[in-house]
Parts: sequence; C-alpha cells; structure tokens
Amino acid sequence: MEVMSLIRRNSFWAAIAMLGLAQATTVGQGSPANVTFTKSIQPFFAKNCYGCHNPKLKTGGLNLEAYTSAASLSQDPDQSEKILKKLQAGEMPPKGLPRPSADEVKTVTTWIESELDLQTESDSGRVLTRRLNRVEYNNTVRDLLGVDVRPADDFPQDDSACRGAAFFRCYGSRLRGTGG
Repeated sequence: MEVMSLIRRNSFWAAIAMLGLAQATTVGQGSPANVTFTKSIQPFFAKNCYGCHNPKLKTGGLNLEAYTSAASLSQDPDQSEKILKKLQAGEMPPKGLPRPSADEVKTVTTWIESELDLQTESDSGRVLTRRLNRVEYNNTVRDLLGVDVRPADDFPQDDSACRGAAFFRCYGSRLRGTGG
C-alpha cells in the first residue's frame, strides 16, 4: 500500500515538473516569436542591415545588432515602427546596395507588424469610459440592487441615432475618464 502511494505521489510531482519545463520552454528562447526572429529576422538584418546599423556606425542612430531576441526588439516599439516604415517604403536598404527579395521583406514586415499588434493589445489596458444608455442603466440598477425599479425612465431620451450598439460608435471614443 505504501509503495503504491509513493509511486502515485512521485508520478504527480513528475507530471508537475514536466508541465513546468514545458511552460518555461514556451515562454523563453523556444517561443514561436523568438524562433522566427532567430531563423528569419536576425539573418535578414545580418545580410541587409548590419553593415550600416552596427555598434560602430549606428547609421541613423540605429544599432540593429543590439536586438538579440524577439523580446528585445518588441520592447522598443517606436524603433520597430521606424524599421517597419522604412522597409515598407523601400527606403532600406538604400539604393545602390543589394536589395532583398520581396518575399524576404514581406516576412520581416509581417513579423514586425504582428509583434507591434501584440504589444498594442497587451499595452492597451486602458478601459474606455462611456455613459450608460437608459436601458443599460436600468439593467445595472436591477442587477446590482436586486430591485426591479426603472430610474432611467425619468432621464432625458437617448439620442435616437446613438442608441444601443450604435452608441459606442457615436460617443465611446470621445469620452474620457477623470481618473488617473
């Protein structure tokens, strides 16, 4: 009996350890973004950009060799945006230097765009403050207080062009919270 209990307990901890190792691998160097960076983005930079954008020259104030992982480039969204715009406009590499193929540029620009989108999604923790319409107000009072009263029925009418889901399109982006 004790042997079976010991085996079960050790199997449980072994499974926990395996899950922890799997999680550490996905978050660290083996993450899909970092694999793409290592296999596609960094070689592209080395072939087309490091000649001018290195620690010595820093042409345009940019040292691309400093970006050694996907995370390091993602942590600098302003610079990522500049790189993206220069590549999309065909300004880099400059005229007179060998040009990368359209597929190579597309791979790099698509990757940078996706990283910027992820950064924007994760940083957009701002919650949009907006006014409740009369129906939403009544429902909120009912749900919070458990009382079926309709205080918003005495409020002025909602703008007819901005009722329901259209309300968000009309006012949501213009309203700002007063909190910090």
